[in-house]
Amino acid sequence: FYAAEDIANIQASYQPVTRQLKSPTQKQQHDYNDFDRFVLSLVNEHCNSDMRFDLFFPPISLLWYARLSEADFDYELYMPRYVLEKTAHCRNVRVFAFANELQITADLSNYHDPRHFYGDVHDRLVEALADGRNQLTPGNIDAFEAALVENVNNYRPFGSKLYPH
Repeated sequence: FYAAEDIANIQASYQPVTRQLKSPTQKQQHDYNDFDRFVLSLVNEHCNSDMRFDLFFPPISLLWYARLSEADFDYELYMPRYVLEKTAHCRNVRVFAFANELQITADLSNYHDPRHFYGDVHDRLVEALADGRNQLTPGNIDAFEAALVENVNNYRPFGSKLYPH
């Protein structure tokens, strides 16, 4: 996504989307069995122990979210809520999400493709985890979801560091 021509092609073909928040009942209609099987089972084994868990949702580009079907978008949107609810009883678990870090997720120059970001983004994630930034809580999960929907609905692809082919 560093090539000006590639970004111009994405911009020319981009179709804005309109997503909406779902009702509380609709938010709970997703199947997160893989999380339950591969992550939650391990977390529960060590719940409230001295072992700490920092679970995080990486900063995948807004382009990727915008290209998802409505059903797939809802699945991704409500997964952090599910993880937060399923781990809330464990004092040694923190949940973080970076989808609304627009200086990362809105700028395609941070990415190799819509899901894979470059190395300097990793440094920012580690710093945020260490500082406790971007942590999801029962008190901010609604705002996180509303912001992600708004960010996807208002997204227009761009790259800050463009070079000719």
